[in-house]
Amino acid sequence: MMLSGQNEALAAFFKPVNATVKDVSWTTSDAGVAVVSSSGLVTAVSAGTATITVTTADGNWTDTCTVTVISVHVVAAAAARLAETQNSDGGWEWLNPDTDPLTGVPSPFNTLGVTAQGLLSSHRSTPNAAYLQACQSTYQALLANSASPTPSVHKIRGTDLTFLVGLSEATGDSTYAEFARTRYQATLAEFGGGTATGLALYVRGVRLGQPSYIAWDTNLYVRGAVALESYFPGQGFGADAEAMAEVIYAALYESPVDFQVEDQTQDSYWMSIAAVVESFALTGVHPAEREALTSSLIASQHADGHFGDPATSGLVQTTAYAVYALVRTGSQGAALGGVSYLAGAQGTSGGWQESGGSENTEVDSEALHAIHAFVERF
Repeated sequence: MMLSGQNEALAAFFKPVNATVKDVSWTTSDAGVAVVSSSGLVTAVSAGTATITVTTADGNWTDTCTVTVISVHVVAAAAARLAETQNSDGGWEWLNPDTDPLTGVPSPFNTLGVTAQGLLSSHRSTPNAAYLQACQSTYQALLANSASPTPSVHKIRGTDLTFLVGLSEATGDSTYAEFARTRYQATLAEFGGGTATGLALYVRGVRLGQPSYIAWDTNLYVRGAVALESYFPGQGFGADAEAMAEVIYAALYESPVDFQVEDQTQDSYWMSIAAVVESFALTGVHPAEREALTSSLIASQHADGHFGDPATSGLVQTTAYAVYALVRTGSQGAALGGVSYLAGAQGTSGGWQESGGSENTEVDSEALHAIHAFVERF
């Protein structure tokens, strides 16, 4: 997968390595989608799919590579939509009406990191001062909320952790990741009795009335702990991620279970399955269950590439989370179908509307981030 305007170098490898004919030529099936130079440098031109073929000089051997191009305008329009609707306090409205965003303060405190993540992904792909400034404003909002006496406000979310670590990686400034580490440790102490297992059990208890969200919410903390481990290796965050993944496993597989894996009629079922797959893939635990659930997720994919049941959950958000999981497991074909659906479902505003007709700022960001995750992985 490439964004239009991007370049990617292909190389031909020979078996045996001492093959006598090593001169090759490169061709494309559709120059309107992607062109290729004599050295194998592919340039994405416009949305679509093209086959790049390499042929030996004697014509006896060929190989091919399929290139799918997503228009850069998809991600640029989505990022611009998020940037232009950011509130003055660094957050976003829950719903994204076409009104003056400055009238919506104070912003919801629980969607800050997840909504900024799409902008951060876009900045990492194509550095943009406006996107970076928006991300830094979100950090200021998280910083301000951390001083609130209200637990639900000062509690750090898993998506906040991932966003903050990513912001440090993108800027080279450790301030954001260090803040994430401090707030994560404070959250463990306050809500988890000092342990990651305790925090995951706290989330499980809160979500008992909505069992499909146990894995979803807990996996966001798994992501955050994995991000912290990457930035601060050897400080136990990887073990925390594994401990939280084990709580997800227990909620599905150890009696008494909270979520019935066999019951696909449950609300937001595929959102939950995607979260389970991603958490197991991130931590390397329970490979047999991960593979079985991945196969089930792929089998559920609709012909147009989307995941989910519109009667029980939003298609755009569910598809975004399915893409995250499939990217983690290396399931390129199914993930590509999901990304293609997201690109095609984007509205003229640059955002996405769910089946009920509403546009949600969090979902806009999740769709955008999913596209970037696929492009970066494949």
